[in-house]
Amino acid sequence: MQKKIKFSMVSETDIRYGGGTEKTLLNFFKYLDREKVEPFIFDTNVLDKERLSDNELKIYYSLDTTIKFRYPEFISNLLRNKKMGLSVQKKKISKDLFLIYSILIKFAFLRIFNRDAYKRLMESDVIYAVSDYQLIYLFINKLFKKKYPIIIFGTHNYLPIERRIINKFENLLLKKITEATHYTSIAIYNLSNIKRKDDFIINSGVNTSIFYPSKNSSGKIKFLFVGRLVEYKGIKELIQAWKLFNHKENAELHIVGTGELEDYVIEESKNDESIHFYGFVKEDELPLIYRECHILVFPTYGIKHDEYFGLVVIEALASGEYVILSEEMKGIFDYFNEKNALEYVKLDPKIISERMEFAFKNIENLKKNVLDVRKYIEENYDWKNISLKLSEKIYEIYLNYKKD
Repeated sequence: MQKKIKFSMVSETDIRYGGGTEKTLLNFFKYLDREKVEPFIFDTNVLDKERLSDNELKIYYSLDTTIKFRYPEFISNLLRNKKMGLSVQKKKISKDLFLIYSILIKFAFLRIFNRDAYKRLMESDVIYAVSDYQLIYLFINKLFKKKYPIIIFGTHNYLPIERRIINKFENLLLKKITEATHYTSIAIYNLSNIKRKDDFIINSGVNTSIFYPSKNSSGKIKFLFVGRLVEYKGIKELIQAWKLFNHKENAELHIVGTGELEDYVIEESKNDESIHFYGFVKEDELPLIYRECHILVFPTYGIKHDEYFGLVVIEALASGEYVILSEEMKGIFDYFNEKNALEYVKLDPKIISERMEFAFKNIENLKKNVLDVRKYIEENYDWKNISLKLSEKIYEIYLNYKKD
């Protein structure tokens, strides 16, 4: 009888934050093969906004509890500040300062105030990390210990490229203390400066039993944006494009999300009755909004700004929506581009608006293209299938290093 691996996934935030990375870990937790893997989630008390309730965690992800690392409250305050928020990509110095701050404060808090949780983490067979910060403050002890859990790094928040000097140090640590890197696409793998024999590619996914197409397509054509309301998601470019859009009498723009630019979006929606702003929506409401809309527009700044997959893209496609996506994401969803279910567009409001008008005029044919790739999504992007693949890969890596 094979040993069941203790597999610990470590989130940099409170799992209730409910962003793309958190939902990825939650879906892994729900669908990993329990005959091979016993999963645990370690998270923190760092929380911008609670998007998932404890009840929703139980209902949708079968998660009763997490093991929590607790840090000073002012770390969360850095995330909540709309003017100085750490998600504003132009403020690179704030990110570097936050990294240095994290090394000192979080490492100290781990060893002094979180000893029991840290000890439980070190009893894992395999640890799955998702943040470059974790490489420094959480696993630095591996440099000095002979016996240590196997570490797999998932590229959901960090890609091993050398954009800044500090990245060279982080990449050195990544090669030194991790046994494998999980890439979510061939495009991300090709960009990486780190490639090893145990590194692997498994894309992120979607729950196809929840996100599925609607048969109803009558009424106005509805464009949709779903994502954190920060600059690098392209929300300003989208609203500027909407101002140039020539068919507002028969179309609407629906926006779902929260973040530093929330006040900006609220003000724009007040000035334009064709813009419908939802703000935060509950877990069971989001699939309904996808099904009611026709076209997702996601002009993210892309891979160069920490957008390494984009769950909203595959959620929209699974829901029967045509997708207009920033060309900065080329290489990740090329199959759907080849099948004319998705198109890449330049980050120019004028061009975005022109492509929105094209989609508006040709929505019936474009929607048919999206429906034609539904089976492919079910076979290649459903979380159940992806999590089974990940379970097998984790076990394979564990056995390889156990033999060594």
